[in-house]
Order: sequence, then structure tokens, then C-alpha cells
Amino acid sequence: MTLKIHGIARSRAFRNLWAAEEAGVPYESIATNFTDDVKAPAFLAINPNARIPAIEDGGFVLWESLAINLYIAKRYAAGTLYPKSLEDEARTWQWSLWAANEIEKALIDLVFNRIIYPPEKRDEALAKASEDKLPRPLDVLDAHLARSACLLGGEFSIADLNVAGVMYSSWFNKIDYSRWPHVRAWLERCFSRPAALRARKLRE
Repeated sequence: MTLKIHGIARSRAFRNLWAAEEAGVPYESIATNFTDDVKAPAFLAINPNARIPAIEDGGFVLWESLAINLYIAKRYAAGTLYPKSLEDEARTWQWSLWAANEIEKALIDLVFNRIIYPPEKRDEALAKASEDKLPRPLDVLDAHLARSACLLGGEFSIADLNVAGVMYSSWFNKIDYSRWPHVRAWLERCFSRPAALRARKLRE
């Protein structure tokens, strides 16, 4: 049965579309918007939080984009996209949670209040406060990537996809990463992958 991905590409569902492309799993992208669609009873039966994305895989339902990616990778690309060892599995969870906890909100607030919102709706104080939160975690990521081409070593994995996926909007909207050259080069490599390019065509 085809994997169903509920969401729109210009949302966190982009991460799931990219993961499905990397894993080589057939999928159906079901357009589900942020407003009316998520309030429909049929969708609330899938995700009672009324948020996208969510997936259906046969009789299995899951929400939260990074958890969905871990599932897709482990089910459909174990040993390649999903790591083989217990230690690398734990590091994958570590980096995925790090992205959600350390950088995601700050990047969202920065991008929206510097670029996406119309000028009259931007909050520069919030943008500046968010920008000021980023050097510490980005220094951590840059130092790690100075020693390793990818987050788990030399090969791209779902750990890279999850962290880069969280950073996609900031990269696409040209937030300045020049202070973190290893991060900047890694992002370019991640988003130039054939599967990433296919997913990006759905969004850009």
C-alpha cells in the first residue's frame, strides 16, 4: 500500500517528502492546508492536534515530522538512510531532538520577521533576539562538521536530513551562514542531493 503524506510542500511536510524520496518509497502527497483542511473530521481522525504533516502507511498513522522521518528511514531504508548500529541510531535521535530544541524556533522567528512577513507585521526585536540565540548551537554544529562530512560520519543519513530539513527555510531565504563555513557547505551538499532536488521542485 502506498505511503500517504498529508500536508503541503511549503510546510514541515517537505521533510517527509524528502525522506520518502531518499528512501525510494512510493508515496502519495495529499494536499492538506493549515486552515480548513486540518479541522475536517477525516483529518482530525488522523491527527487530533489539527496540524500537518501526518502519514498513513497501511493501517499505521503517525504525526510529528521528525518522528515520521525516523519511521520512513527505518522501515524503508534501514542500513542506508537509517543507521545500522545502536550508537548511530542514538546519535540520530540526538541530532533530531537537538534541531527541534536548539534551533528550530529561533530560525522560524528570524526568517518570518526578517523576510517572510510583510514589513508592517515584522517584529524586529523578536528577530534580533532569535538571531542572538543561534551562534551557540550553530558553533556546536559547525565544530562537529569540521571533523565529519556528515553528522554520523562520512555518509548522508536521516540525521542529516532531519537537521537540514529544519534549516531549509533559513537556507532558502538566504540567512547568512558565512560565520559557520562547515555548516554552509554541508547545507549546500544536502540540498543538492538528487532526492532533495526532487522534493524541492514540489515546494520552490
